[in-house]
Order: sequence, then C-alpha cells, then structure tokens
Amino acid sequence: MSFFLRAAISQSAADDGVRFCRLSICSNKFAVRNTNWSSTCMARCVRLFNHGWRGAREGSWIAYTHRIPIPTLDVHAIDRYLWVAPLLGLDDNPPDLTIHLSPQASDRVNRLLEEHDVPASKPLVVLVPGTIWETKHWTIEGFAGVARQFLQDGFAVALAGTVRDQQRCRQIAAAAPGTCDLSGQTTPADLAALIRRAEVAVTNDSGSMHVAASLGKPMVSVFGPTNPVHIGPYERPESVVRVDLPCSPCNYRRLSQCPFDHACMKQVTSTMVAERVRKILSAAKSHPEDVAGVAAATAE
Repeated sequence: MSFFLRAAISQSAADDGVRFCRLSICSNKFAVRNTNWSSTCMARCVRLFNHGWRGAREGSWIAYTHRIPIPTLDVHAIDRYLWVAPLLGLDDNPPDLTIHLSPQASDRVNRLLEEHDVPASKPLVVLVPGTIWETKHWTIEGFAGVARQFLQDGFAVALAGTVRDQQRCRQIAAAAPGTCDLSGQTTPADLAALIRRAEVAVTNDSGSMHVAASLGKPMVSVFGPTNPVHIGPYERPESVVRVDLPCSPCNYRRLSQCPFDHACMKQVTSTMVAERVRKILSAAKSHPEDVAGVAAATAE
C-alpha cells in the first residue's frame, strides 16, 4: 500500500514543467514525486523505467527523483513517515502526539454523562465498537460481554460512536443492560474528552484507538485483518488483543472476501479482552504519574 503526504513545495526546475512536489511514502521506499509534468518531463520519466523497485504500485516509480531506503517494513507507519523528516530539513526528535482539548469539550461530556445518570465520581469504561472496514469489527457479543463484566465490577460503561455506529451500539446496549449509549451524540472533540474521562477505552482498529493512544489512556484494541505492527496503537503493543492465525493479517476489507468465517475476530472472546483490560488497568495504577502527565498535557 502507498501512503502519501502532499506538500506544496515550490520547485525551480521550470524546464521540467514542475510546479509542485508530492512526497510519496511507499511500501518499501520513500520518494519525492514531481507532478504537472511537461512533455519533456514525461519523456525523461520513460528513461527511468529500470529505476523502479519491487512492489511499487500505482505507477509512482515513474516520477521518482529521490529514494530513501527503508531497512525493514516491520515498523509503524508513523515511523515510516518520520523517516522523511531529514529530506525536508526537519529534526528527528520523537513525535509529539498530544491532543489538546478545550475545557468546553470536557464540560459537554460531563453534562452528557450526568444526563445519563453517570456521576463524575464513578469510574468509567468507554467502548467504541465502530470502524470503517466491516472486517475490523469485533463481535457485538464480544463488546457486550466486556460491558457486562465491568458493570458487575461497579464501573459505568458508555458506548460511543457516530450515527453510522448506532445500530451496533444499540445491539450491544440491549445485550448489556445498564450500559449508557452515547452513539451519535458526540463530536470528535467530545469523543476525545470522553476517552480522557474514562479509566480505559476498548476499541477496534480505528481512529478512536489512535485517539486513546495519543491521550495516553489505558486502552485495549482488538485486531484481526490488519497488522498492529504497522498501524496499531503507537508504542503500545501490550494494548493489542488478537489471535494468531495463519490467515491474519489479510487486509481484506469486506466479509465476503474472507474464506474463514471471520475467525480472526470471532475467536477473540470477551474474557480475553476483559483480562487484558484488568492487566493494563493494574499496570496504570502502578505508574499513575505517566497517565497524569499526559492528562495534564491534553488539558493545556
């Protein structure tokens, strides 16, 4: 798969008809790609045919002007992007992934929880069962099982998601009486504030997972068709729950593509996830200063 960062960087190579450059991050190479070519540039690109690399896609090899070798593909996508920094004259310091939330977002979430009889004093578990790929959805019964276990442990449990996720959230709430369904009621900022308010978040491989990781919150994410080494919660491998199957990861997006009845997700049980949540919560209590430091940064 190719990933792209686009930058409107002026170029002086007018004889090649170049007006902008596109920074292309590819599966095994980085390259600066020239666009808006003249016929002269196109002719020169033809002569670059033998300079492509194994696995290059979308014809991107045609316009490579600079290539950066990648020592291994088994790195997180964030680190692959950061390897471009020296080419752009940027420093190589660790990334700052802090999400800065306004007090208003926290206030809205507190009011929303109070409207659903969740007082500020009650510990909260947030479940975010939505995701775009249908193959990345963990089971409804799995989320419901986690909800039931933590409700029994005295936590409040809230479901969050977009309007698109409401049907799944309603099914989970129906299977776990006492769960607070907030799906369709939060903005992206509200969702981040809700995750920050929680003791822990449980997600699929989704944007909510990355929000929880950036907030420094205890979290658990269920993986199946995708590779957590490449796109999991950044520097949080302990937060991933998955079963080790020879077919996983497959990167299939549709259930109709899977010949194994979605085994990678169906074989992850609510007990497996709840046990991991408890383990991560226990570790967080042993090092509360780490969580407190990130929480303070997000509130600035």
